[in-house]
Amino acid sequence: MRRGTTPTHCFTLPVAANQIEDIYITYLQSGIIKFEKSKSEIEIDDSPDGFTSTAKTTLSQAETLSLCDGVDSYIQIRFTTISGSAFASQIIREPVDAILKNGEI
Repeated sequence: MRRGTTPTHCFTLPVAANQIEDIYITYLQSGIIKFEKSKSEIEIDDSPDGFTSTAKTTLSQAETLSLCDGVDSYIQIRFTTISGSAFASQIIREPVDAILKNGEI
């Protein structure tokens, strides 16, 4: 991802949208949690198969500007279902690219 942009990240979840009780998408860099998205900031839609869903979140310019360029960020999705099962994704490594002019536009 590139600093100062507003990327939308999409993740496939192994359960239907109506089964998700709570969900978090955590962004970490250099061992520090930089920001986290909670259920109110995540759009969850059922996939056509009805057995899986897609979680989508859009980052703000401020959020991507808080990341250091040249240092990979790490992303993990954790959620619970209405039946009480807890899930955690594999940790996703995402490179962070530089911009020439710093700051929000």
